[in-house]
Amino acid sequence: MKICIVKVSSIGDISHTSFVPHLIKKYIPSAEIHWYCDQSFTDIITHNPFINKVYQVFSKGTKQNPVKFIKQLFIFRKIAKQEKYDVVIDFQGTFKSALISKALCTNNNLWGFKNTRDIIAHKLYKKSCNIPLQTNVYRRAVSIINNALNINASTSEIKIPFLFCNKENQPPNKSIVIFPSSSKLNKNYSVENYRKLLLEIHKNYNITLLYGSNAEKEMCKEISKGFDNINIVGNMQLDAVKNLISKTKCVIGGDTGILHIASALGVKNITLYGPTPAYRTSIHKKHSITIQGNGDVNKIPIKEIIKALNFLKI
Repeated sequence: MKICIVKVSSIGDISHTSFVPHLIKKYIPSAEIHWYCDQSFTDIITHNPFINKVYQVFSKGTKQNPVKFIKQLFIFRKIAKQEKYDVVIDFQGTFKSALISKALCTNNNLWGFKNTRDIIAHKLYKKSCNIPLQTNVYRRAVSIINNALNINASTSEIKIPFLFCNKENQPPNKSIVIFPSSSKLNKNYSVENYRKLLLEIHKNYNITLLYGSNAEKEMCKEISKGFDNINIVGNMQLDAVKNLISKTKCVIGGDTGILHIASALGVKNITLYGPTPAYRTSIHKKHSITIQGNGDVNKIPIKEIIKALNFLKI
C-alpha cells in the first residue's frame, strides 16, 4: 500500500505528526510512506526510518510567487501518475495543502479534516474525518489515519521517540537548553522572568540559550547579561538543532516548535503555556511537563519551573 502524507509546515505541527509513519507501519507493515513537506522544514523528518521518501514542497512565500506554486501543482500531478498513491492524507488543512493533496491524488481516495481553520480546504477533499478542531493534535492525527486506512490505532501506542537525528561524532551536552522565544510575543516568558529563573538555577546547571534569529540572539544576550558561563548558540539548521536537543538534560521554553521537537525526541522538557491551551498540543508523557499560565504565560511562578525540574530529576 502506498500512502502519501501532506504536512508542509510548521516546526511544531510537523513534529506533532511525525509519529504517524511508525504507527501506520505497526498496522500495515508493508506500507510505503511518502511525505510532502516544505523545503524549509524537511530536516525535521530526516533520519526517520519509517518514511520511505520525502518530497520538498514550495509553500512559504506563495503570495510573493504564486506562479511557482501553480507550476509545482502540475509537477506533483505528474509525480502522482508515476507513484499512484493508494491514499492521500492532508494533515495540514489549509487551502494550499488541499490543492497539493488534490494534485497528488489520482483515485479520489483523498482524505482531510472536516473541521479546519481554512473553511475552503475541506471542500476539496473527497472524504473527511469529522473531529473538532480543538481536539488534542495527537488524537486528531490518529483519528484520520484510522478513518483513511481502516485501522484501530490509539494514542497510547505512540512510541517515543518519533523524531530522529544523526548523533554520530557529537559528545553529550549536559546543559539545560532554554529557548526563550516563539512565533507570537504573547507566548513568550519575559526576559525579566528568565533572568529570575537563571538566578535560581545557574549555579547548579550548565545553561545554554538557543536562538533562531538575530532578534532572538539579542534577547538571549539580555537574559544572560551579568551571568557567567551562559552559553549562547543559534542560527543552526534544524537537523543540528535536533542533534543539540537530543543530547541535553532538559529543554525549557514557551509553546513553540523547539519544545515540541524536544517532546518528539523523548528529551525531558518543561513547556510554558499562556494564551494557548496545553491540552491541545501536549504529548501527555512523563518526560514532558506543561505549566499553564491561565491566559498569561508570565503568571507562571518561577517556583513552578523549579518544581518541574525537581520532578524530572534534572
